[in-house]
This record gives sequence, C-alpha cells and structure tokens, in this order.
Amino acid sequence: MKFALSAATLALCAAVSLSAQALDGYRLESATTLKNKGGGWDGVSLDAGRGQLYLGLRKEGLQVFDLKKKKVIKTIANTEGTSGVTLIPDFDLGISNNASGSITPFKLSTGKAAAAIPMGGELEDSIYDPATKRLVVKMGAKGDATEFEVLEVPSLKKVGTIKVPAKRPDGSAVDGKGNLFVDARDKNAVFRVDMKSLQVTAEWK
Repeated sequence: MKFALSAATLALCAAVSLSAQALDGYRLESATTLKNKGGGWDGVSLDAGRGQLYLGLRKEGLQVFDLKKKKVIKTIANTEGTSGVTLIPDFDLGISNNASGSITPFKLSTGKAAAAIPMGGELEDSIYDPATKRLVVKMGAKGDATEFEVLEVPSLKKVGTIKVPAKRPDGSAVDGKGNLFVDARDKNAVFRVDMKSLQVTAEWK
C-alpha cells in the first residue's frame, strides 16, 4: 500500500527553501510517494538544521526523510508504534514516543537508537523544556487527572510527576522561562505548570 505526503507536510519542505525570501504564501514544490505496510501515520517533525523530516509511522516505526534527496534514508530502531518524535538538538537527542508506553532515545547525528525505556501505561507524546532541561512525557488519564512524567535531559532519569486535573489534555507548549502550558479540552481551560516545582500554578477558562 502507498500513501502520498500531504500538502501540509510538503509545505514544510517548501518553507525551508523559502526561508531566505519574503514569505508570500505556500506552494507545492514536489511530491514523493512512500511505501508502507498499511498502517496509519501520525506526527511529523522537521529538523531544519539537518534538512530531515521525521515521519511517525505506526507499523514501520520512525522514518527519516531527506529533503534534498527526497527519499527515506533511515528507520530508527526500536520505534514500532511511534506517534512521532521530540527533537532536542542541544544534546544531539531525539525521543520517539511509542504507543506501547515507552520512549526510544536516539542520536540525531547518526540515527543510532538505544533500547526503549518503558514509561508504563498509555503514552501520548512528549515535549522538551530548554529552561529546566527536562522532558515531559504525557501519559493517559487516570481517574479525573492526567499524569505527565518528567525526566532529566540528557540522563533521562525520572525526577517527578505532574498531575493535571483534566481527562482530555490536548496541546502543550513551553515558554522558555520554565513554564508548561496544557490545553484541556474537557475543562475548556488552559493550565500553567511550574517546571521546577511540577505544580499547577494557574488555570484560565
């Protein structure tokens, strides 16, 4: 079975080539058809410095697409069931978020992967906070709250757990000042979390 990269994905490719020019809109630059095993695909992340696009393919694992060569150059080991990747170029580190409830660390420069690290339970995605050098891994909801496991970078040792009082958190973002923001769909609210104390410090509805 085959699928084509979406226009949204290819727009990222076009954006790289247009970075030195005034942006006057997106245009389809090229299209590439990739083979897969029939499973779905999820997150897409761009490493602009290396000219590589990471594709989270459920069955194949995390694939690396070279934007100049316009082909897949590598599949990261131990990433079956991946939903996408978190890129941490300051430490030459990538983190594959696996549906099996594990994360797989690998080197961005070589693509060499370490063994998957079990996190337990359902795993959604992760986000890196450069201010505290901590990785936040979003797990599934438990009761009326969702847990976020917090790991040190680059050691990936667990330092604590954030509990957000929501069953359906969606997007999350960091502000570079040590704060994590979580959008909770079921609460129609946004929570702010202090990345040092790992406590919710504000809620907006």
